[in-house]
Amino acid sequence: MSTPMSRAEWRRRKRRKAMIIRITVFAFLGAVLAALVFGCVVAYRELFMHEQLGTVSSAGDQEVLNRMLEISEFSRPGARMAKRDTKGIVIHCTDNPGTSAMEQRNYYNSLKTTKGNHLSVHFIVDLDGKIVQCIPVNEQALASGARNADTLAIEFCYESDTGEPGKFTYASLVKLTASLLARYGLGADCVYRHSDISSFADCTCPKWFEDDQRWNEFITAVMAQAAVLGKKK
Repeated sequence: MSTPMSRAEWRRRKRRKAMIIRITVFAFLGAVLAALVFGCVVAYRELFMHEQLGTVSSAGDQEVLNRMLEISEFSRPGARMAKRDTKGIVIHCTDNPGTSAMEQRNYYNSLKTTKGNHLSVHFIVDLDGKIVQCIPVNEQALASGARNADTLAIEFCYESDTGEPGKFTYASLVKLTASLLARYGLGADCVYRHSDISSFADCTCPKWFEDDQRWNEFITAVMAQAAVLGKKK
């Protein structure tokens, strides 16, 4: 026969049980609070920091000039694009030999008045390698058709009808593409030629990179640069 529990022992066990319950409740509430804080941090980074980071200041060691287009349904409709929605980078060319980045940017900005087209890109790489940003990276550009909602568009300038980017343009194009891949955690398979994703069968943009060997060499250079950027983090 077991010995009857004393009143003191009963109280001791009751206090211990109450303490265990309190610790469990506090642990649960702490876990819930931690989850809420984490969720708030993620939401802040996604919604607010990405808003602030709509402008890009540099690509590797290359400065990016922010020359945003005015809001217009013809070039900058202001449609939002969250960081998590960005799934790729699309490479375009200006299709106008000798045109500078600012001339191309100003053409896009003029569409709000001329209303002749619906066009724009996020970035334009100039003949001398300078980079001009026209659309914030948290907004959609009117560049890649059905992929406007999940890709960033880079356009490069060139001198001759061959469409070949000069050495400074090429170098900056590599740096910019690599820095955007690093920014969004994307790989080589997320870089596209415009013709790769265009709904038009006769699209040959960018003309110079329609040659697969040239394109593959470009991708190799981009990934080598992305690796360098990764080491600097």
